[in-house]
Order: sequence, then structure tokens, then C-alpha cells
Amino acid sequence: MSKVSRCFRVGLGYKYAPETFYISLLQADGSYKKLDVDTSGYMWGYLLSKGEKEKVVAEVKHFLRSRRKMQKRLITYGFYLKGSSTEYVYFGNAMACAGEYDIAEKLSLYKSIKECWKESNSKHHTGTTATLNGRYEVDAIEEEYAEVDLSRPLKLYVNIR
Repeated sequence: MSKVSRCFRVGLGYKYAPETFYISLLQADGSYKKLDVDTSGYMWGYLLSKGEKEKVVAEVKHFLRSRRKMQKRLITYGFYLKGSSTEYVYFGNAMACAGEYDIAEKLSLYKSIKECWKESNSKHHTGTTATLNGRYEVDAIEEEYAEVDLSRPLKLYVNIR
């Protein structure tokens, strides 16, 4: 049994009902989750009800591989916060991403992100705290900032479907 075929199950809800065809994908916790199948599921269900399981498994493998290739993998860069090895900041929008294989685009993105952090004095806004008096009126407002360590960059991979 190949590694790919261990990652999914195929079957019919009812023995002679091709419209009840399903594909279940293996999840990280060991359980299976049903995948929504378009109209090609009827044909696979028909083949499965005829007893041609090997052909169905081959076509489902092809379907899952093509679906995986449709995902686009992009790269963005972030920086760790000073004094922390687990907290980091990055830009979450798609404009701050580069293609995985274009080295010139990645270098240009890295330089522009680093320059943006330098312009903001390496400060990241983490929150706002308000102090209230006895009548619940605002006495003082404090802005909280964390300092970004520009000497510790971090490469992040973003999968887009």
C-alpha cells in the first residue's frame, strides 16, 4: 500500500448508490474528515459499485495531487521581539509575500520589510491600557509597545489556495 493511499479512504454510503460516494482524508489526530466531492464523485461511485476499486483509488490519488499542486506557497519575513525567543511579528497581508523560488523578489521583500520596521523605530504596538477613576471616567491612556529585534529575522511560509 502506498503512502498516499494511507492518507484517505473511499467508499459508498449504500452499496448500489453511486451518489453516496465519499472520500475521507486522514487528519493529524488520526481521525478521518469527509471531503466535499464535485460531480466526478458520481463516476467514481459508479466504478466503485462495479468493483473497480483500484481504478477509483488511482483517480482519487490523481485528484488529490492536482488539488495539492493548486496551492501556492509564498514566503514572507518577520522578526523576533527583543527578549523573547517565541514571540515574533510579521506583515499578514498578501502584498508582503514573495514567490518561493525567486531570489531577487525575496531579497527585495526582505529589505523593504526591514526598512519599514526601521522607519517605525523598531516598535510594535501591542495594546492600549486605560486607567479609570471612581466614576469610570478615563484618567490616563497608556500605549504599549514591544521592541522588534532587527538582527533576528524569521522566514515564514504561507500556503494560499
